[in-house]
Amino acid sequence: MKNKKEHIDWMLAGKIVSGEASVSEQENFNIWLKEDNNHIVWQQIQNELEQADFVLTKEKIDVNQAWQKVQVKTTLKKRSLNNYFSYSAMAASVLLILGIFLFYPLIKRNNYTAVETYQTIDQIELTDGSYIDINRNSVLKYPKTFNKNERTVNLNGEAFFNVAKDKEHPFIIRTNNIKIKVLGTSFNVKDYPNISISEVIVKTGLVEVSTLSDTTNKVLLKIGEKATYNSTSKQLIKTQNNNRNFISWKTQEITFRKDKLINAITLLEEVYNVEIDHTESIDPTAEITATFEKNTIEFILNTINKSHNLNLDYTTKE
Repeated sequence: MKNKKEHIDWMLAGKIVSGEASVSEQENFNIWLKEDNNHIVWQQIQNELEQADFVLTKEKIDVNQAWQKVQVKTTLKKRSLNNYFSYSAMAASVLLILGIFLFYPLIKRNNYTAVETYQTIDQIELTDGSYIDINRNSVLKYPKTFNKNERTVNLNGEAFFNVAKDKEHPFIIRTNNIKIKVLGTSFNVKDYPNISISEVIVKTGLVEVSTLSDTTNKVLLKIGEKATYNSTSKQLIKTQNNNRNFISWKTQEITFRKDKLINAITLLEEVYNVEIDHTESIDPTAEITATFEKNTIEFILNTINKSHNLNLDYTTKE
């Protein structure tokens, strides 16, 4: 590989990303990576690849048909391809060519699996022994077999990760805005595309969180800490986690300690995937102290109604 983006060997790049490169190809790539600022170029390419892949997964594009079209076009226009990849056209070319030319064949060859949860919560076990609980309206994409260097998955939405320890192969999660890197730990990630705030909360172990737009902008989290990234202000902040119910969507174990009742109702709607209706307005100063462990929404609302003299009811979201 040469030190210009327009001269990158894209097929070799695809092999590197997928873990299919031979020993000699990997050695050549490592030499190129050390030259000039090529490591920065490569990081930018990886970030664009992940963003393009989110679009491909979400839109459910016909992979085989698209890849056949790209093969035809690249065969006919092979000589003009280098000119197409100019610095002035980098943004458009990366998304168009890398997103299709690279990631379509990667999905095709590597048997990537996409789990879409819609109105249900799902749990999967990966080949490395890691478990992932995926919240509603989320998409998780992962390979059936990880490559030789790292364990990478893509998340669009919210999930709780219980990562199997493997010091030789870091576990990496890429979302719309952030990158999370761990060796073995458990933590919750929340990053929905329609919300500007991304959030990572650690339950056990250590977690490194960085932004996709600037990989040097990162924080290291330990037990009980939280990283919050605002995609509008581009700020990544580390704080103590004060939300005791951050995985109640998964466990249905909920604890209220003098919490505002109106906030408790919002949480219950999220946990049980319902809309709670009430005929009268709720006192904004009303509080609730209670613990619920895997109780039904009917039981919880009945308890609240009796203790606060209300008439709350609910309907299930569709």
